[in-house]
Amino acid sequence: MQRNILNTQRVQVYNVELYNLETDGMQKSRRMATKGGAEKMGGTIIPETCVLITSDQLENGEEWTALDFKASDANPGPF
Repeated sequence: MQRNILNTQRVQVYNVELYNLETDGMQKSRRMATKGGAEKMGGTIIPETCVLITSDQLENGEEWTALDFKASDANPGPF
């Protein structure tokens, strides 16, 4: 399926560390998120994991990707 990249914006997403109550420690989220999305999740971005994606790769109306999104899935196409 081909996306219409002319109607999408590029966004930076990151791996996010979240506090896990069960383990009393930090763990990496199964989602990638924008800086704002990480704040909404109560997490911290891992700056060196930044990748550029198109906004249609985010969950609808949210600032994070689907579960188990991998940086290798990030293909924003030509801009």
